[in-house]
Amino acid sequence: MAFKKGNSGNPTGRPKGAKDKAQTDVKQAYQLLVENNLSNIEIWLREIAKNDPVKAFDILLRLSRFVIPEMKATEIKGELDHIIIVKPPIFD
Repeated sequence: MAFKKGNSGNPTGRPKGAKDKAQTDVKQAYQLLVENNLSNIEIWLREIAKNDPVKAFDILLRLSRFVIPEMKATEIKGELDHIIIVKPPIFD
């Protein structure tokens, strides 16, 4: 049964914020794939690092975006009487 132009079986459309089932299924499958290969990912990164440590570090940084939230730049306006420099901690 075909709908007339401009009319559909769901005139109000998809509710705002509703998730696409196919996309949700793909995300769940990908998450399961990653979870089941955590030890392999560590092995693969070590193997890559043997020949190209910079590439392994780049991959690690790219993967980190999915775990650690990115910080946004903040603009500060005003007059400064003094400047405080904060150094990040060094991890061993």
